[in-house]
Amino acid sequence: MNKKRRNIRENHEEIIKKMYKRSENIRIKKDAYRPVRTGWLLVSFVFLFIVILLSFANTQILNAGKLKEIAVNQQLTKKSILAKRGNILDRNGEVLAQSIEVDTVTANPKLLKNKKGEAINKEELAETASKIFDINKQELLNDLNSEKSVVTIAKKQEKEKIEQLKKYLEEKNIVQGINIDKDTKRFYPYNDVASNVIGFLGTDNVGLEGIEKKLDSVLKGKEGRIVSQSDVNRNFTKESPEQLIQAEDGKNIYLTLDIKLQSNVEKYLKQAIADTGARDGIAVVMSTKTGEVLAMANHPTYNLNTPFAPIGMDNAAWDKLDAKTQTNLRYDAWKNKAVAEAYEPGSTFKIVTTAIGLEEAKTTTDKPGDFICTGVQKVYDWDIKCWRSYNPHGSQTLRQSLENSCNPAFIQLGQRIGTEMFYKYLSGFGLTGKTGIDLLRRINTYSL
Repeated sequence: MNKKRRNIRENHEEIIKKMYKRSENIRIKKDAYRPVRTGWLLVSFVFLFIVILLSFANTQILNAGKLKEIAVNQQLTKKSILAKRGNILDRNGEVLAQSIEVDTVTANPKLLKNKKGEAINKEELAETASKIFDINKQELLNDLNSEKSVVTIAKKQEKEKIEQLKKYLEEKNIVQGINIDKDTKRFYPYNDVASNVIGFLGTDNVGLEGIEKKLDSVLKGKEGRIVSQSDVNRNFTKESPEQLIQAEDGKNIYLTLDIKLQSNVEKYLKQAIADTGARDGIAVVMSTKTGEVLAMANHPTYNLNTPFAPIGMDNAAWDKLDAKTQTNLRYDAWKNKAVAEAYEPGSTFKIVTTAIGLEEAKTTTDKPGDFICTGVQKVYDWDIKCWRSYNPHGSQTLRQSLENSCNPAFIQLGQRIGTEMFYKYLSGFGLTGKTGIDLLRRINTYSL
């Protein structure tokens, strides 16, 4: 029995020795890898340190100026100062266009609160605003319930409506989230008189038509601003005073038009169109001494204070038109046809031909039989008829030809003058270049 126990003990000891030896071998192998791992770890730390160092150098040295500029800009608060747009006046100083002070109302939906810091009833606000400013309640309510940071409630509103809004805000103790900012609105005292010449502005106070657009850069002036510096809590710092850059008001523009004459010309042009059943018409009155335009009338016209209102019809009829037709009607009414469309001078040009012929001694006023009208005059392959071709004028003097407005007679005179001489005189009369009228959509005028 003792022998058996001894054998068992010896076997256990042998097993333990083998296990210990194996454990030693494993430890030796693991220790062999330790220097390698330590080396890689050290390299990684060195690389990371270099990256951090380079990043720090880039921030503190290379981009220091740029980052400082960004930080300063974040602390600056800029407030615009509107420049007053210049007036448009007629030759006698009558104001045709001027800017009046109004207000624009906006809201920040996330900040709409009363004095107690409670959220307000947005539906009630939308209902009230829609009645005051005549706007769509549901569209405004949708905007107030959206994620927008700024919602425009009403643009360019006059004092009376703004006072109504202020009264409502006071009654409901709404002290946050509604902004009322100063703005300007263009006013045209004569409504539709000279509208095609004067033009109008868009809601952003930029000229869209006529003089308002053509001379926008002169009229609008230059906006000013107030720059203040604040701390991280957006509190203004006493150490950094406000920087004020004054606005530069726009310049006034004087037209050669006489608004009283313009009004009368438009009145009689409208009557003439009605009497003749014409679609539209143009009338221009110029000074014979200076060439200044004293009146430039178009019909149909439009009201400068409501340029986007229906043209020539009521709202019901207008709403039945498709968008393209509405746009075309508006552009046609806005267009100054006196400078935007080519129109052949026709028989009025016979006065010019007469002047050239007399100056160059190609005719005299009362020479019998100087011109013969057979009812038609052939020019190359064209047959140009007299308006009285059914009963030709026959033999005529220059005086008679002008009285009869006879086409064949003046073609004959033009052929005597010759192309080169004729063109020379047209240039002398100033008929081959631009008119010099400072309006939109000018066209060159050329002799035919």
